[in-house]
Amino acid sequence: MTTRVRDVCQRVAAAVIGGYALTVAFSVLLSFTLPVPRAEGVLTGLLISFLVYTAAVIWAFAVRSIRRMWWGLLGPTAAFAVLALLLLCGWIVAIALAIIGRWLPRLSMQSILCLAMLMVPLHAMPGCSEVSPETDRLDVTSVVGGPGRSAGSFDYPRAMAVDQGSGDIFTVEKSGRVQRLDATGRPLN
Repeated sequence: MTTRVRDVCQRVAAAVIGGYALTVAFSVLLSFTLPVPRAEGVLTGLLISFLVYTAAVIWAFAVRSIRRMWWGLLGPTAAFAVLALLLLCGWIVAIALAIIGRWLPRLSMQSILCLAMLMVPLHAMPGCSEVSPETDRLDVTSVVGGPGRSAGSFDYPRAMAVDQGSGDIFTVEKSGRVQRLDATGRPLN
């Protein structure tokens, strides 16, 4: 393999793999640091990650030196990953890193960066938890309807609202069908 072909292969690998790692680390860190509800932070981080990935691909092919290209991708990736881990796990990770730090002089810099990149996907899915902090748990007092397509039955329900005045229940299904039920669950439409 010629030097030119090897150079292009390394740049493609850096753009795809290094760019992905940088994007994941950045979007995870951003989703933790934005002062918005977690779901909005995750969505914002993912949207901005398209710009980060584009910049990483451009960087991989714009830099002359292969070494500088890798450092330019893996350095920020490791920094974002460490910051995200510190925010996610708090001081437990800091203490673990301090303990591991005693053995780090024996490891090469490439090994350390590979370990940092391997840690990123472990925490890349902050997403939705069982109960989000901004909503309260509802107490179930009765069950309305069941699976099906007839009136009063639901086919993949997606949203529900209750009219505070009348107590009527409005549901929206995956297909777009909207149903109106009275407070006891009988269909009104």
